[in-house]
Amino acid sequence: MKPRRTEHPIIFSRDMVRAILAGRKTVTRRVLVPQPVATALATCPYGVPGDTLYVRENWRVRADQDETPNAGLDPSRDSPWYDADDDSQPSGCAGGAGRLRQSIFMPRWASRIVLPVIDVSVQRLHDITDTDARLEGMPPPGPVQGKLNGDPATLYLIDPRDAYSRLWDAINAKRGYSWISNPWVWRIEFSAPVMSGGLA
Repeated sequence: MKPRRTEHPIIFSRDMVRAILAGRKTVTRRVLVPQPVATALATCPYGVPGDTLYVRENWRVRADQDETPNAGLDPSRDSPWYDADDDSQPSGCAGGAGRLRQSIFMPRWASRIVLPVIDVSVQRLHDITDTDARLEGMPPPGPVQGKLNGDPATLYLIDPRDAYSRLWDAINAKRGYSWISNPWVWRIEFSAPVMSGGLA
């Protein structure tokens, strides 16, 4: 019998990686697939408290490795560059950072963020509160300085739950799990990220 895995991959977008690294995001919601009739029978693919998640994010390696498939990269030589870090470059980057590689194909050794799971529960999507939407990385409501059509402007943020509903639809509506459909979701809470530096 195979031992139960205690480490699970999870994909985050560039903005959500930034929110994790800034300490603003400590909760994520993921759709239960298929939608259950009896939630008590569902097993969370993201683990249980005590397990860890390793984050998959968009990444690059050196441009001279653009034609090398992920399986052919050398973890001791091909240092990743992470899309969420903007202008940083891989160490010893010959010719600059290469093509963007999608998060879903990130190998374990290239992952830099490990999230210790502290709570897993099942709920309906609409059960999210403003407080929990903030834990999902949504900013508080109110005025912020930003740009509008390239010019400095004061922008007004909507309440966190509304902001989250828009983010949810941007990610999940096309998969058939819109905000209005109020699907069952996993609510996964994690503690501060542990920077792994990538593991072979």
